[in-house]
Amino acid sequence: MPGLLGEYGLHFRAGRLAFRAEIFASAGP
Repeated sequence: MPGLLGEYGLHFRAGRLAFRAEIFASAGP
């Protein structure tokens, strides 16, 4: 089921990006 895998990868990538942005914001001034 490539559709399911693709959707999972998309959510995983978005989650990682949000996590990174949160860390970056909390580490900022």
